[in-house]
Amino acid sequence: MRALQLVFAFAILSLSGLSLWAQTTSEKDKSPADLAADEFVKFRDDKEAAVTAQRLQKLSAMGFDYLTKYPTHRRVSTVVNSLASFGTTLRAKELGPMREYWGSVLAFEFANRKGDADMTVETRMVLASLEAAMAVSDAKEVLNKKNLFQLRTKIDALAPMKGSSRFLDDHEREFVLLVYEVNAEAGEAEARKLLDHRDKKVVAMARNELKLMHERKVPLDMSFTSLDNKPVDLAKLRGKVVVLYFWSATSATAEKDLDSMFKALSDYRRNVVDVVTINIDEEAQRTEVTKFIKENRIKWPVVFDGKGKDGEAASRLAVTSSPSIYVIDKQGMLKWTKVRTSQLASALKREVAVP
Repeated sequence: MRALQLVFAFAILSLSGLSLWAQTTSEKDKSPADLAADEFVKFRDDKEAAVTAQRLQKLSAMGFDYLTKYPTHRRVSTVVNSLASFGTTLRAKELGPMREYWGSVLAFEFANRKGDADMTVETRMVLASLEAAMAVSDAKEVLNKKNLFQLRTKIDALAPMKGSSRFLDDHEREFVLLVYEVNAEAGEAEARKLLDHRDKKVVAMARNELKLMHERKVPLDMSFTSLDNKPVDLAKLRGKVVVLYFWSATSATAEKDLDSMFKALSDYRRNVVDVVTINIDEEAQRTEVTKFIKENRIKWPVVFDGKGKDGEAASRLAVTSSPSIYVIDKQGMLKWTKVRTSQLASALKREVAVP
């Protein structure tokens, strides 16, 4: 008996050692840029940490250090968007002063970094993209002519820079949608102008947005059958804000994105905000999709036709990536498109507040 216990204990220790070795090896396989990005995201997402001036200073410094050292890395967009939108996560009334202070911290970092004579062309371009992203956040916070003009100025400054194609379509899209929110005809005109843009990604974006603008003109009329064979009719959900969540079980961030969805929706009852999830995987991934639904206890209706991005809903709403979030207002009108999970709480707050 004693011998069996020792064998069992040895097996457990061996498995633990293998697990630790695998984790250590995985960390060693990561590039310095990935490790730095992981550290930034971990610090950013620490919900237990108090929001202090020192914490905001450190987060800003970590972000700017990353953009300065690794301007060509694939995770630059994550850092840019995080720095630009972090102030919007400080929503509690008592955090108002910290939200204002965050803007001052970013301005201070810009002033320090721009004077660096040794700054590379790539870093200058990335910082210009960050300025445009910050202008987007300002315009979303207070949508007026001044902030729209500032955003247009930042985009125009970014456009001629080498490598700007990495970010330009996103910024142009935000500008078009903000103009559209003020005046639909003017927004559509801005999108049409971009059909002649020199950047092919911007042209493709403009085509997709014009397609979506057509869908915005009348209440969105779509019906589906969920995986559990229940009918889902958007027309019958009018009177509530509806979130369409396009997702993929094969995405590397699927679980984290879903967790962000749960958090954003936690403040709303189902009679106020409803959710329809639409999976955009292929038929070959059906087993993975059903496994993901079960393991993550997804209770919302799940639509799956096995056609990927060529499915009816994804094709009609120009879905090009996962996750993509679309928000429909109480009247059934498509209001917000391609919202990031980090932006959903802000979008819902605005829509639910509308009488």
